[in-house]
Amino acid sequence: MRNSRPLTPTEVTQLERRGNIATDWDLVVVSEQDFSALNIRNNYFRGRAYLGANVEIIGSTISGYEILDNASVLNSTLEAEDNVIHILNEAGNRVIYCTPGLTPQIAYIEAFHTYKPGLQDAFKKMYAEDDLMTISPNATVMKGCNIHNSFVGHDSVLEAFTADNCFIADNCHLANGEGVSAFCGPMTVSHHKSTLLIASLYSFYNAGSNTNSSNHNYRLGPIHQAIYNRGVKTGSGSYVLQPAHVGDFTMVIGHHTGHPNTSKLPFSYLIEKYGASFIFPAQNFKAIGTWRDLAKWPSRYKLSNDALEPDFAINRPTYVSKLYAAADLLESLLAKAKGDTVIYEGCRIQKIMMKPAIETYRSIAQALLMARYMQDRKECDAFAGVKGNSKNLQWVDLAGSFFNKVVIDSVEQNIIDNKYKCVSKITDELFFLQQTKRHNIVKAIVSMMSDYLGIDDTHNTDKVNAEIAKAKQTFEVLLDTLQFDAKRESAGRMSVGYGLDGSEEDCMADFNAVHPTLDKDTESAVKIIREYIDLLS
Repeated sequence: MRNSRPLTPTEVTQLERRGNIATDWDLVVVSEQDFSALNIRNNYFRGRAYLGANVEIIGSTISGYEILDNASVLNSTLEAEDNVIHILNEAGNRVIYCTPGLTPQIAYIEAFHTYKPGLQDAFKKMYAEDDLMTISPNATVMKGCNIHNSFVGHDSVLEAFTADNCFIADNCHLANGEGVSAFCGPMTVSHHKSTLLIASLYSFYNAGSNTNSSNHNYRLGPIHQAIYNRGVKTGSGSYVLQPAHVGDFTMVIGHHTGHPNTSKLPFSYLIEKYGASFIFPAQNFKAIGTWRDLAKWPSRYKLSNDALEPDFAINRPTYVSKLYAAADLLESLLAKAKGDTVIYEGCRIQKIMMKPAIETYRSIAQALLMARYMQDRKECDAFAGVKGNSKNLQWVDLAGSFFNKVVIDSVEQNIIDNKYKCVSKITDELFFLQQTKRHNIVKAIVSMMSDYLGIDDTHNTDKVNAEIAKAKQTFEVLLDTLQFDAKRESAGRMSVGYGLDGSEEDCMADFNAVHPTLDKDTESAVKIIREYIDLLS
């Protein structure tokens, strides 16, 4: 339990005068500093609860929850029997122990690396049975939410949402729909009543209306799961039969029942066609919406002092290596292809799409690599000639923060060896590693330039300048492609339904009147591309 104190008799009287009742006021404890009963009205405290400083709680039922500083709970129900979240697998065995200091990064390790012997047992030793489920600082739960055994991260907003055994990380916005055993990583968004987030990992995810999936195959219960890597979007009415794994920044449209695994083909479309799942590799690079997301996330994210800041930039070794690997994979599949369509991991890829996708993956990987080199040029040149096999490096997206897998393996071994007495000590270690990982990123960039571009010495200006020019050209072509895609928002039949009761000319006039900032919005979306071009100029 956090530093807390019992309510004073005066505070109990104040709370009761404001319409609050409790099964036992002795079970309600409050922050030692700055607690006020002023904004706590008409609630039912049914069991244990902790109330932080400056909280607002109105018209709600609270049981088994701690509501931390500056959080709001309005006309909602929060209930928890214990502080264990049964995540992804409704049948159990994949759990997160909700303890003070829990962050998305620690929750990710706890939930997904159960294959490491002793890791989950070590986490279990760090939690106390009298800890409560958490509504984090500055979070808002309102409009009739029903939250059961679920963690809500800082600055997240839940409206008329039902959550059962979910981990909801920071800066999420979930409204009207339902979540069951879902791990919602940072900035997960769902707005619609008919949307179900179930037994899946999401991160920087956007759910279209009526998004659904099945984790129950009517054999041995709801034991399956899906992984949606960073930046996935699902279109309206999409459906995925679990298990499944969708690659980074993929658009999912239609129904997919073949347990697709597109994890090695990021920035793709996964589309139902003729009743089958088709992958269109690398196509999402050309969509203005992808780059709009990349531009908007840093501006919308609210940072907490006790959480690691996510890594937003795309010109990182993580993505460079994924894109080169995707190109190599397609090349090997193409070499074996016998017909017009290649079968891959429960999906189909049209052969005609593969060569252009290979070129797109490689050209953008090279461009991102050189943009990163130019960003860190002085430090990279200090490592000129450094040798390393970057193709063997693995990167982990730790609920928004990228780390080298070797580093995370080391932290996890320390957890297993009981070197951290509480989860806050693990967070301290991750904070330190985040501050020092730039050194390793720079070394990885130099190594990648050697492995992928044949530049063994960054002081070889002829080779470096040639790659810089090539990268700049790639981004300039991509910029033109994105601007063309943006123009489609106002072209052709996009003005249908506008200019009601007016002439044909009034249709476009009405469209322009209500969408006067499309050019400005386009520029905001391609801001990153322009910044890369400037770096390379």
